[in-house]
Amino acid sequence: MRAVLIINPKATSTSASARKAVLATFERTFDLKVKQTKSRGHAITVAQRAAGDGVDLVAVVGGDGTINEVINGLLHDRSSGQTQAPVLAIIPGGHANVLAYALGIVRDPAKAATQVTDLFLNGHTQSIGLGLANNRWFAINAGLGIDAEIVSAVEDLRRRGLSASPATYIAGFMKSWAATDRWSGPMTIDGTGTDQEPQHVEGIVSTIIQNTAPWSMAGDLRLDGSQHASLNKGLDVVALQQLSTPTMVRIAGTLLTGKSIADLPETTVFTDLNSIHITAQRPMPVQIDGDLSGSTTDIRFESVPRALTVVASPQAPQTPPM
Repeated sequence: MRAVLIINPKATSTSASARKAVLATFERTFDLKVKQTKSRGHAITVAQRAAGDGVDLVAVVGGDGTINEVINGLLHDRSSGQTQAPVLAIIPGGHANVLAYALGIVRDPAKAATQVTDLFLNGHTQSIGLGLANNRWFAINAGLGIDAEIVSAVEDLRRRGLSASPATYIAGFMKSWAATDRWSGPMTIDGTGTDQEPQHVEGIVSTIIQNTAPWSMAGDLRLDGSQHASLNKGLDVVALQQLSTPTMVRIAGTLLTGKSIADLPETTVFTDLNSIHITAQRPMPVQIDGDLSGSTTDIRFESVPRALTVVASPQAPQTPPM
């Protein structure tokens, strides 16, 4: 069987020795090509070429941002007649690793390599749903407003030497809150459920679009938006209507105790949506799977069922049924 192993050498939670162990595991099993990413966006090109070569498996060692690039590369030619992408296997290498968690993949890279190899050889793969944000695929979540600003703030704190931890996320949250417009709600959300029921809400200051749960991870701590989001259903929306000081205190406390911010009175939650259209009165920052993606006043999201086949544990919390 042919496989391509894509490695992000700058992945935050892997070491040279861990990457060497991963490589050794895959070399024992597959006719293997190894590609290291050189810059942002490079994984898209590598994965697109792997899909075009018709390999059986593409494995990626990296965080959620690198995994997002690989997914976009694997599905890049879907509109031009590509009907079957290679199976995707994930080796966690970032500070969040949300998709790996949802698929039941262990956090340790060396152990994960052995796990996904065994799972693949024993036929433990699943077709999962993905989201589309305009023309970009995402597996975990997207966000507009303070959600995207938090991504920027946390990355800035990590560049200054802080590790990814619950405290770092809270610090990023507070930094973003101090800089944002916390009162004016510029966004309007229109959605259609899988039952074709229309949904509408106005005056929103920040929005999270989830394809899976949790919203994010800080080490072993789940950071939850909608706990109902699933790789086997449509998209969930968690919309914040204000960012007052009491709201921020409740959000911070809720996240640190592992509870869902969807239960707070300041939120509006829609579940299992096929499509979402968000318009804003002014440009709002956007993040997709934890990477900043500019700003927009108009964006559409679509749920695409069974878009990609992945290696998954049968005991995974987000594994769809066969």
